[in-house]
Amino acid sequence: LTIPLAKGGISVTGLDLSSAMLATARSKAHDAGLAVHFEQADVRDFRLPKHFRLVLFPSNAVAHLETEREVESCFRRVAAHLAHGGLLVVHAFNPHEDLLCRASGDRADVGSFVDSAGLSWTVTETGRYDEQKRIQTLCWAWSAADGRRRETELRLRMYWPDDLDEIARRAGLEVLDRVGDFAAAPFTRSARHQILTLGKS
Repeated sequence: LTIPLAKGGISVTGLDLSSAMLATARSKAHDAGLAVHFEQADVRDFRLPKHFRLVLFPSNAVAHLETEREVESCFRRVAAHLAHGGLLVVHAFNPHEDLLCRASGDRADVGSFVDSAGLSWTVTETGRYDEQKRIQTLCWAWSAADGRRRETELRLRMYWPDDLDEIARRAGLEVLDRVGDFAAAPFTRSARHQILTLGKS
């Protein structure tokens, strides 16, 4: 996301806790001939020497914070870094029956692709949902045309709209808008996505 924004002439600061992810991001920015500033920090407890007119929390990243307290800490730190009139935009999956049913153990097709060596891969998914903790655990199985196979596991916390509204309120933010997809369709309870625009309350 940082690269297309920087290509549009926007001054961008990227933040991540993973040194490997930051190395990849810096390499891609360098290859694109772009000056993007990256910081290694934890979104739950970061302090930067500047304020921002816009902060983006994309790609369902909020689901990697497994407790409401962690999300509140993140939102509080963002609020402290917002310039006057600044906004926070958050993308999260919208928990709904179809999504949670996919975590029942049934295998579902995710997609297929061809890697840089020309090898075809297919990806399938199984999962389970812990209703008490609201954690969806997904297992992706990667199968190559030459018989190779590997698996990766991903844990995602599900946040309902009311959850995010209350967390934002506690962090000193208010929800100014919520849409149901990237084309800004109206949000409904059956929407696959929730994209929130928040400002200081």
